[in-house]
Amino acid sequence: NMANNPSRLYKEVWIGLGGTQSAVYATEVSAEEFLQADAWEECRRALAAGGIMIPCEKDADSLICGAKNGDIVRLPADKLCAWQGQRQVVRIGEAPLAAACFCKATDDILLISEKGQALRTHVSDLYKRVDIGGGLTKGMRMKTGTDDRLCCCLVYQPKRSLIAISQQRKLLVLRVDSKEKAQIRAQGHVGKGVCLVHVEGSDRLAEVLYTDQAVLLLSDSGYAQCRDVSVLREKGRRAKGIEGMKRGQIIRAVCAKVK
Repeated sequence: NMANNPSRLYKEVWIGLGGTQSAVYATEVSAEEFLQADAWEECRRALAAGGIMIPCEKDADSLICGAKNGDIVRLPADKLCAWQGQRQVVRIGEAPLAAACFCKATDDILLISEKGQALRTHVSDLYKRVDIGGGLTKGMRMKTGTDDRLCCCLVYQPKRSLIAISQQRKLLVLRVDSKEKAQIRAQGHVGKGVCLVHVEGSDRLAEVLYTDQAVLLLSDSGYAQCRDVSVLREKGRRAKGIEGMKRGQIIRAVCAKVK
C-alpha cells in the first residue's frame, strides 16, 4: 500500500477473493475493544495508575520521556518496538513521568511546564541511550520557590499554531512563528526556558498541543466542549487566555475536526 496515513497507527491486512478481487485494509483497535478486551487489561491498569499514551510517529528514531521535576531521557525507538514483556523502560526515581513524545534526531522539542515556561532543545543534543532501562538526566529547571512541574513534551513546529489550555478553563491560541527571529530560541537541554503563556495565581496548564481546526475540552465534572480555534484571535507569547468553557476544571484536551 503506497498511501499510508502517517497520522494513524495501524496494521495492514491483505484480503484476496479467489484471484478475482483483492484489497488492502487498515486495521486498528476500536474504542470498544480497548475498553473491554482482556488483551488490553494491562494497558488499562497502567493508564488508571497515571500512565501516559502517545502516538508512535512514522520514521521516529527516539522517544523523549520527561519527569514532573523536569528531568529527561532519550531512548532508542527501535529497542522499544522490539520490547516485549514486563520490564522497566525508564528508571524514574521519586519523580513520576509527566510527558513523552516520539521524534527524530533532526527535530527540536519543547518542554513546557504547568506555569507556562517553555524550553526548546535540539534532540541531537540529548544523549541517546543504546538500550532501554536507563535513568533520567538533568533537563528543564523549574523556577526556584515554586511548585511548578513539567506539563508536556512535544516536537516544535513553529509554522503551526500552538494551543494552550489551562485547568481553570483558559484557552490561548499562540501566533505562528513563521519568521526564524520570532521563534523560541534553543537553549540546550538544561535551563528554565522562556515564558510561553501567562498563567495566573493557582491556575496551571492542563494541555499544550498543535491543532489546525478545533480542540475538544474535557472537564472533571463530566462536561465536554468543542472549540473551533481557527476563528479565535492569535496572540503572542506571554499573553493571557480567554474562557474556553463554562463549567468544571479542565483535565484533558484533544485535537478535533470541524465538519
